[in-house]
Amino acid sequence: MRLLDTIVLIASLDPKHPLYGRAIKHLQSVRSPDVFVPCVVMHECELVLRKKLRIREIDIERIFQNLTLMIPNAKVVAADAETHRIATTMSIAGQDRGGYTDTMIASMAKQHQAEVVSTDSAFRGMGVRTIW
Repeated sequence: MRLLDTIVLIASLDPKHPLYGRAIKHLQSVRSPDVFVPCVVMHECELVLRKKLRIREIDIERIFQNLTLMIPNAKVVAADAETHRIATTMSIAGQDRGGYTDTMIASMAKQHQAEVVSTDSAFRGMGVRTIW
């Protein structure tokens, strides 16, 4: 199983982004039966668009309309009580190096024995395999 990180969504939105080509391929891979998007990635994507990139709401709405076409609801993995238990255990052990969202993605990866599609090295520090 593979879980897409937020960088896949963000980079796939801008053809000028240096990771655009690979990001689009990873986003298209969500059609594969073993590729999913954690719910926290959708949330973080919206936060990045609003707060960091200062994208207008009308444009964010359009972006998510397009993402809805590319990422069916069945491909979005929800966090459950076990996900939060694993994240809390990681935090207690000092393995929450990437912040809340990365810790939640890492805990989902551990829960589902998945690898994370990301360029973020913080995941390796949390004991999660990454690919790009």
